[in-house]
Amino acid sequence: MAQVRHDRLRQRSTGAGVNAASLVEQIGVFAGAGAGAGGGFFMVKWFVEWMAGRLDKREARLDGATDKLMAAQDRRIDALTTRLDAVERLLADCQRKHAESEATVLRLQAIIDGKGEIAQRAQAIVAADRLADAAKGVYGSEARAYAMHQALSLAYHQAAPV
Repeated sequence: MAQVRHDRLRQRSTGAGVNAASLVEQIGVFAGAGAGAGGGFFMVKWFVEWMAGRLDKREARLDGATDKLMAAQDRRIDALTTRLDAVERLLADCQRKHAESEATVLRLQAIIDGKGEIAQRAQAIVAADRLADAAKGVYGSEARAYAMHQALSLAYHQAAPV
Protein backbone atom coordinates (compact mmCIF):
# COMPACT_ATOMS: atom_id res chain seq x y z
CA MET A 1 0.00 0.00 0.00
CA ALA A 2 2.85 2.28 0.70
CA GLN A 3 4.11 1.56 -2.77
CA VAL A 4 0.82 2.63 -4.35
CA ARG A 5 0.78 5.86 -2.45
CA HIS A 6 4.37 6.56 -3.43
CA ASP A 7 3.54 5.97 -7.09
CA ARG A 8 0.65 8.35 -6.99
CA LEU A 9 2.79 11.07 -5.48
CA ARG A 10 5.43 10.56 -8.16
CA GLN A 11 2.82 10.70 -10.87
CA ARG A 12 1.47 13.97 -9.54
CA SER A 13 4.86 15.58 -9.17
CA THR A 14 6.09 14.56 -12.61
CA GLY A 15 2.83 15.32 -14.29
CA ALA A 16 2.62 11.84 -15.72
CA GLY A 17 -0.67 10.12 -15.26
CA VAL A 18 -2.64 13.24 -14.38
CA ASN A 19 -6.21 12.36 -14.76
CA ALA A 20 -9.24 14.56 -15.12
CA ALA A 21 -10.50 13.89 -11.61
CA SER A 22 -7.36 15.18 -9.94
CA LEU A 23 -7.37 18.19 -12.26
CA VAL A 24 -10.94 18.98 -11.30
CA GLU A 25 -10.00 18.55 -7.66
CA GLN A 26 -7.10 20.96 -8.02
CA ILE A 27 -9.27 23.47 -9.89
CA GLY A 28 -11.90 23.16 -7.17
CA VAL A 29 -9.30 23.72 -4.46
CA PHE A 30 -7.94 26.80 -6.22
CA ALA A 31 -11.44 28.07 -7.00
CA GLY A 32 -12.49 27.62 -3.38
CA ALA A 33 -9.36 29.35 -2.14
CA GLY A 34 -9.88 32.19 -4.64
CA ALA A 35 -13.53 32.54 -3.73
CA GLY A 36 -12.66 32.56 -0.03
CA ALA A 37 -9.92 35.14 -0.53
CA GLY A 38 -12.15 37.29 -2.76
CA GLY A 39 -15.06 37.04 -0.36
CA GLY A 40 -12.78 37.92 2.53
CA PHE A 41 -11.39 40.87 0.57
CA PHE A 42 -14.87 42.14 -0.27
CA MET A 43 -15.98 41.63 3.35
CA VAL A 44 -13.01 43.67 4.61
CA LYS A 45 -13.65 46.28 1.90
CA TRP A 46 -17.33 46.52 2.87
CA PHE A 47 -16.43 46.86 6.57
CA VAL A 48 -13.90 49.61 5.84
CA GLU A 49 -16.40 51.49 3.64
CA TRP A 50 -19.11 51.09 6.28
CA MET A 51 -16.79 52.51 8.95
CA ALA A 52 -15.73 55.33 6.63
CA GLY A 53 -19.39 56.11 5.96
CA ARG A 54 -20.09 56.28 9.67
CA LEU A 55 -17.08 58.54 10.14
CA ASP A 56 -18.26 60.73 7.26
CA LYS A 57 -21.68 61.06 8.88
CA ARG A 58 -20.05 61.94 12.20
CA GLU A 59 -17.81 64.46 10.46
CA ALA A 60 -20.85 65.98 8.73
CA ARG A 61 -22.62 66.34 12.10
CA LEU A 62 -19.53 67.97 13.60
CA ASP A 63 -19.19 70.26 10.59
CA GLY A 64 -22.83 71.31 10.97
CA ALA A 65 -22.40 71.99 14.68
CA THR A 66 -19.18 73.91 14.00
CA ASP A 67 -20.90 75.98 11.30
CA LYS A 68 -23.73 76.85 13.71
CA LEU A 69 -21.22 77.80 16.39
CA MET A 70 -19.23 79.95 13.97
CA ALA A 71 -22.39 81.70 12.76
CA ALA A 72 -23.43 82.41 16.35
CA GLN A 73 -19.97 83.78 17.12
CA ASP A 74 -20.07 85.97 14.01
CA ARG A 75 -23.44 87.41 15.06
CA ARG A 76 -22.11 88.08 18.55
CA ILE A 77 -18.97 89.74 17.18
CA ASP A 78 -21.12 91.96 14.95
CA ALA A 79 -23.32 92.95 17.91
CA LEU A 80 -20.30 93.67 20.10
CA THR A 81 -18.65 95.69 17.33
CA THR A 82 -21.79 97.79 16.95
CA ARG A 83 -21.94 98.27 20.71
CA LEU A 84 -18.25 99.21 20.85
CA ASP A 85 -18.75 101.80 18.12
CA ALA A 86 -21.62 103.35 20.09
CA VAL A 87 -19.58 103.36 23.31
CA GLU A 88 -16.63 105.00 21.53
CA ARG A 89 -18.93 107.71 20.15
CA LEU A 90 -20.34 108.33 23.65
CA LEU A 91 -16.83 108.43 25.11
CA ALA A 92 -15.70 110.97 22.51
CA ASP A 93 -18.77 113.09 23.30
CA CYS A 94 -18.04 112.86 27.04
CA GLN A 95 -14.41 113.83 26.48
CA ARG A 96 -15.49 116.83 24.41
CA LYS A 97 -18.01 117.92 27.06
CA HIS A 98 -15.41 117.42 29.80
CA ALA A 99 -12.93 119.64 27.94
CA GLU A 100 -15.65 122.29 27.55
CA SER A 101 -16.48 122.04 31.26
CA GLU A 102 -12.82 122.39 32.22
CA ALA A 103 -12.53 125.50 30.04
CA THR A 104 -15.67 126.95 31.64
CA VAL A 105 -14.35 126.21 35.14
CA LEU A 106 -11.07 127.95 34.31
CA ARG A 107 -12.93 130.99 32.93
CA LEU A 108 -15.15 131.15 36.03
CA GLN A 109 -12.16 130.75 38.32
CA ALA A 110 -10.47 133.65 36.54
CA ILE A 111 -13.61 135.74 36.96
CA ILE A 112 -13.85 134.85 40.65
CA ASP A 113 -10.17 135.61 41.15
CA GLY A 114 -10.61 138.91 39.30
CA LYS A 115 -13.64 139.83 41.39
CA GLY A 116 -11.70 139.06 44.55
CA GLU A 117 -8.88 141.33 43.47
CA ILE A 118 -11.35 144.02 42.47
CA ALA A 119 -13.12 143.74 45.84
CA GLN A 120 -9.82 144.00 47.67
CA ARG A 121 -8.79 147.06 45.67
CA ALA A 122 -12.20 148.62 46.24
CA GLN A 123 -11.89 148.02 49.98
CA ALA A 124 -8.42 149.59 49.96
CA ILE A 125 -9.73 152.64 48.04
CA VAL A 126 -12.71 153.04 50.34
CA ALA A 127 -10.46 152.67 53.36
CA ALA A 128 -8.02 155.22 51.95
CA ASP A 129 -10.86 157.63 51.25
CA ARG A 130 -12.17 157.24 54.76
CA LEU A 131 -8.71 157.71 56.14
CA ALA A 132 -8.29 160.87 54.06
CA ASP A 133 -11.69 162.10 55.22
CA ALA A 134 -10.72 161.31 58.81
CA ALA A 135 -7.50 163.26 58.37
CA LYS A 136 -9.55 166.22 57.12
CA GLY A 137 -11.73 165.96 60.16
CA VAL A 138 -14.89 164.86 58.40
CA TYR A 139 -15.52 162.15 60.98
CA GLY A 140 -14.48 164.27 63.90
CA SER A 141 -13.85 161.55 66.45
CA GLU A 142 -10.85 159.44 67.25
CA ALA A 143 -12.96 156.27 67.26
CA ARG A 144 -13.86 156.78 63.65
CA ALA A 145 -10.23 157.39 62.74
CA TYR A 146 -9.22 154.23 64.54
CA ALA A 147 -11.95 152.26 62.70
CA MET A 148 -10.71 153.66 59.39
CA HIS A 149 -7.17 152.68 60.26
CA GLN A 150 -8.31 149.13 61.06
CA ALA A 151 -10.24 148.90 57.77
CA LEU A 152 -7.23 150.12 55.81
CA SER A 153 -4.93 147.71 57.57
CA LEU A 154 -7.33 144.82 56.92
CA ALA A 155 -7.65 145.77 53.23
CA TYR A 156 -3.88 145.99 52.91
CA HIS A 157 -3.30 142.58 54.45
CA GLN A 158 -5.98 140.98 52.27
CA ALA A 159 -4.57 142.50 49.08
CA ALA A 160 -0.90 141.81 49.85
CA PRO A 161 0.44 138.44 48.77
CA VAL A 162 1.53 136.24 51.64
